[in-house]
Amino acid sequence: MKISKDQLLFPNKNNSYIYPQKVGQKLESICSRIGLRYISPHWFRHTHVSLLNEASTDYKEISERVGHSNIKQTMNTYAHVSPQKLLETANTFSDYINSAESDK
Repeated sequence: MKISKDQLLFPNKNNSYIYPQKVGQKLESICSRIGLRYISPHWFRHTHVSLLNEASTDYKEISERVGHSNIKQTMNTYAHVSPQKLLETANTFSDYINSAESDK
Protein backbone atom coordinates (compact mmCIF):
# COMPACT_ATOMS: atom_id res chain seq x y z
CA MET A 1 0.00 0.00 0.00
CA LYS A 2 1.47 3.33 -1.03
CA ILE A 3 0.98 6.19 1.40
CA SER A 4 1.06 9.82 0.35
CA LYS A 5 3.58 12.03 2.12
CA ASP A 6 0.68 14.06 3.51
CA GLN A 7 -1.20 11.11 5.03
CA LEU A 8 -1.36 11.22 8.80
CA LEU A 9 0.24 8.27 10.52
CA PHE A 10 -2.25 8.31 13.40
CA PRO A 11 -5.43 10.10 12.30
CA ASN A 12 -8.56 10.36 14.42
CA LYS A 13 -11.85 8.77 13.34
CA ASN A 14 -12.40 11.63 10.88
CA ASN A 15 -8.92 11.25 9.31
CA SER A 16 -7.87 14.49 10.99
CA TYR A 17 -5.25 15.43 13.57
CA ILE A 18 -5.19 13.94 17.03
CA TYR A 19 -4.09 16.45 19.64
CA PRO A 20 -0.89 15.42 21.46
CA GLN A 21 -2.47 15.54 24.91
CA LYS A 22 -5.16 13.08 23.75
CA VAL A 23 -2.47 10.65 22.58
CA GLY A 24 -0.71 10.93 25.93
CA GLN A 25 -3.94 10.38 27.85
CA LYS A 26 -4.84 7.32 25.79
CA LEU A 27 -1.35 5.86 26.07
CA GLU A 28 -1.33 6.43 29.83
CA SER A 29 -4.69 4.67 30.11
CA ILE A 30 -3.48 1.68 28.08
CA CYS A 31 -0.22 1.40 30.04
CA SER A 32 -2.12 1.52 33.32
CA ARG A 33 -4.65 -1.07 32.18
CA ILE A 34 -1.98 -3.60 31.13
CA GLY A 35 0.45 -2.85 33.95
CA LEU A 36 3.24 -1.12 32.03
CA ARG A 37 5.23 1.89 33.15
CA TYR A 38 3.96 4.98 31.34
CA ILE A 39 6.14 6.37 28.60
CA SER A 40 5.50 9.61 26.79
CA PRO A 41 4.43 9.42 23.14
CA HIS A 42 7.59 11.42 22.47
CA TRP A 43 9.61 8.25 23.15
CA PHE A 44 8.27 6.89 19.85
CA ARG A 45 10.03 9.77 18.09
CA HIS A 46 13.32 8.79 19.75
CA THR A 47 12.75 5.14 18.81
CA HIS A 48 11.91 6.04 15.20
CA VAL A 49 15.09 8.10 14.76
CA SER A 50 17.24 5.48 16.50
CA LEU A 51 15.92 2.64 14.33
CA LEU A 52 16.40 4.66 11.13
CA ASN A 53 19.96 5.39 12.26
CA GLU A 54 20.62 1.69 12.93
CA ALA A 55 19.26 0.91 9.47
CA SER A 56 22.01 3.19 8.08
CA THR A 57 19.54 5.77 6.78
CA ASP A 58 21.21 9.00 5.66
CA TYR A 59 21.32 11.56 8.49
CA LYS A 60 19.85 14.29 6.30
CA GLU A 61 16.90 12.05 5.39
CA ILE A 62 16.26 11.22 9.05
CA SER A 63 16.41 14.88 9.99
CA GLU A 64 13.98 15.89 7.25
CA ARG A 65 11.64 13.04 8.15
CA VAL A 66 11.22 14.36 11.69
CA GLY A 67 10.99 17.98 10.55
CA HIS A 68 14.39 19.26 11.63
CA SER A 69 16.59 21.58 9.61
CA ASN A 70 19.62 20.77 11.76
CA ILE A 71 21.12 17.28 11.49
CA LYS A 72 23.09 17.76 14.73
CA GLN A 73 19.90 18.41 16.67
CA THR A 74 18.34 15.22 15.34
CA MET A 75 21.31 12.97 15.91
CA ASN A 76 22.45 14.41 19.26
CA THR A 77 18.96 14.52 20.77
CA TYR A 78 17.05 11.63 19.22
CA ALA A 79 19.48 8.97 17.98
CA HIS A 80 20.36 6.45 20.67
CA VAL A 81 22.70 3.51 20.10
CA SER A 82 21.37 0.09 21.07
CA PRO A 83 23.40 -2.41 23.10
CA GLN A 84 23.37 -4.70 20.05
CA LYS A 85 24.90 -1.99 17.86
CA LEU A 86 27.57 -1.26 20.50
CA LEU A 87 28.46 -4.96 20.56
CA GLU A 88 28.66 -5.07 16.75
CA THR A 89 30.98 -2.05 16.80
CA ALA A 90 33.21 -3.65 19.45
CA ASN A 91 33.36 -6.86 17.38
CA THR A 92 34.23 -4.91 14.23
CA PHE A 93 37.08 -3.22 16.08
CA SER A 94 38.27 -6.51 17.54
CA ASP A 95 38.23 -8.16 14.10
CA TYR A 96 40.21 -5.26 12.66
CA ILE A 97 42.86 -5.43 15.41
CA ASN A 98 43.13 -9.21 15.11
CA SER A 99 43.53 -9.04 11.33
CA ALA A 100 46.18 -6.30 11.63
CA GLU A 101 48.14 -8.41 14.14
CA SER A 102 47.97 -11.51 11.93
CA ASP A 103 49.32 -9.49 8.97
CA LYS A 104 52.57 -8.80 10.86
